[in-house]
Amino acid sequence: MSERHLVPEREKARALLDQALAEARSHGAGRIAALHFVVYGSFHETEARLRSLLQELSANTPAEGAQVIIRAGPKRFICWNCCGLRFDSDEEEAVCPNCGHTATPIPTDITFALDHVEMTGSASDKNRRMNWSPVWSLWMILLTAQVILSLFLYNPAGSKTLQIAGWGIGAFTGILGVWPIIALRRRGAVPPGKSYTHTTVLVDSGIYAIVRHPQYLSFMLFSLFLMLVIQHWFVAAISVAAIALAYVGIVPQADRENLEKFGAAYAQYMQEVPRLNLLAGIVRRLRRK
Repeated sequence: MSERHLVPEREKARALLDQALAEARSHGAGRIAALHFVVYGSFHETEARLRSLLQELSANTPAEGAQVIIRAGPKRFICWNCCGLRFDSDEEEAVCPNCGHTATPIPTDITFALDHVEMTGSASDKNRRMNWSPVWSLWMILLTAQVILSLFLYNPAGSKTLQIAGWGIGAFTGILGVWPIIALRRRGAVPPGKSYTHTTVLVDSGIYAIVRHPQYLSFMLFSLFLMLVIQHWFVAAISVAAIALAYVGIVPQADRENLEKFGAAYAQYMQEVPRLNLLAGIVRRLRRK
């Protein structure tokens, strides 16, 4: 790498670091814990240069000692058979999703970009938890009310068919609730001593390659399980309210937080994997194989 080419990369790395530091200041963060970058083109060569530059430039800043996480970005292609359709792909030779013809690679003019920043001591984290609290608290109240009322309102004369279906859903709910815990612990690079929800990398494999929020789906199915087994109108009403609140309040908020945390990678993930639709997720997963 000549000095002539190194200078622009140094300037760009400094500009991106300044951007990360400005974001940390705007959130009231004490320091930057991790910097996430996307590298385009020659991955290993660019990765080594970027790490070296960041180590030098971050000295005596809140980003000093921050973990640098770098992933390879998708390649850009253009299909001249479809009037210049442009699209991304991880393949060396990509096929146009519109017409099926082989596309032409677009030369990379950006070698690396800042994806997102992880901060510690952030005031925004506290504010986000406060904004989350009312919806989350109401949802917890509804879930708790379901369980308590189910102990007293069980209908022994209810439909046995519905009860059997409910117990089947209940068994599946247990599996779906535990599976994400294992997956996030194994693949999410969770720091020692932290909860399994404190992932530092995006998990998009296993159950997370089928639906984006399997554990929230398990809670919604748990409400359905109680509705079918107990068969009382009051429990059913609370169950419907809990499911609706999770669907319109809890899950969308989780998507917004993950977009803030993982940036462009999560935006792409949202396009590929459905939020809660298990059947659609299985179909999409099979088509990607």
